[in-house]
Amino acid sequence: ITACEGTIVRIACGEHLNDMGVNTAADAGFYCGEIKCKKGRNVYMNCIHRTTGRYMQLFAETDDLTIHYAGIISESYPVDKDACKFKCNDSLHNKINKNAKNTLIMCMKEYYEDSPYNRMWMSSMNARIQMLAGYYAFGEYDYAKESLYKMAESIRKDGMIEVSVPLKNEFTVPCFSFMWIIAVKEYVLFSGDIKAGMNLYNIAADIIRTFWLMTKGEDLIPNINNGIPSIGITPFL
Repeated sequence: ITACEGTIVRIACGEHLNDMGVNTAADAGFYCGEIKCKKGRNVYMNCIHRTTGRYMQLFAETDDLTIHYAGIISESYPVDKDACKFKCNDSLHNKINKNAKNTLIMCMKEYYEDSPYNRMWMSSMNARIQMLAGYYAFGEYDYAKESLYKMAESIRKDGMIEVSVPLKNEFTVPCFSFMWIIAVKEYVLFSGDIKAGMNLYNIAADIIRTFWLMTKGEDLIPNINNGIPSIGITPFL
């Protein structure tokens, strides 16, 4: 960028242009970076951890600005995109298959993200579906295993897995902990990794024991609030 001294340039990235431009304040978040230019040509690179990259928009309150280049360097977890040999005579189904794979790859960082845009965390309910898709699409097992271990590290004092990892939350969704157990079972079935299953077995058993103790012979579990059981049914979000 060539600009005058002190020119403020805001850089926004987003997935759609429904607001006649990139939305910089989606879901009460602020999806926009800011740089302050020196006089002349400025070269700026920010190796940020996560961002979306379908659209980029620059904002500057000046008429004296030259953009020489603006772009995003994409980097993703290495997978075998050709592991699933899907091809049919319907071009729409082929496009859906390609887009589905790309969407899954965009959600693969250190762990499976709920979304590459504004929900950059992992929940066991969504991650379980992503893992199943990854087994079929890429034959990928190591990534799923690390995601399962990451969730296992988030066990709360009340015996439940955090609703979103690696965040700390005041609430939990009990069925998400059960879904983690199902994801572990499916991982072992698809990968044949009995060792990992044995390593995670005790955590699964503790979760089941926690549910059993909380029900006290009843059909429903009590409400969980900050780890303190109270009367009522745990509501879904």
